[in-house]
Amino acid sequence: MATTRTTASRTSPTRPSASSGAGAGTGSTSGAASAKVALPEMRKPLFAGLGAADFAVAKLLELPGSYTSEIKKLSGRANGLPGQVKELPTSVGDTLKALPTQVQSGLTELADRATRIYGDFASRGEKRVSSIRRNPSTQQAVSQTRTAVSRTKAAQTSTRKAASAAGRAVSANASKAGTTR
Repeated sequence: MATTRTTASRTSPTRPSASSGAGAGTGSTSGAASAKVALPEMRKPLFAGLGAADFAVAKLLELPGSYTSEIKKLSGRANGLPGQVKELPTSVGDTLKALPTQVQSGLTELADRATRIYGDFASRGEKRVSSIRRNPSTQQAVSQTRTAVSRTKAAQTSTRKAASAAGRAVSANASKAGTTR
């Protein structure tokens, strides 16, 4: 059975030192372009994505119950359509006159709503992450993973030492064999 060996190099994130000037020790990270971004601001999009996914799952779970009520609403609206068609010619002119104002206020309202929803999703995602981190089975898995990593590092160290000792022993035996001839 053929196996492939891959190697990965670990890189540590760039962290500002105490002598790096402004922003040192403020929880900000310095990138390649020397732009400083606060760590909570870097997490917010991740939390917002998680919150949006959590919200979508919650809404999907509510879907079977809301299906019948939505059908009743749509049938009620369909019954009122003939009366709305008769009023259409007069309401179109009024609507066109008010359209620029409505569009502007609608855009402002949408921007405000998007900002609020983004914040709500980020908050929801952060709460979900916190609940997952507090979960006993998650804590147990993290503990077991840390133990396995520690044991792997210890095995790696002892293997290196054994290989080094074996190499020294081979070198010593080879030099002894060369000098006894």
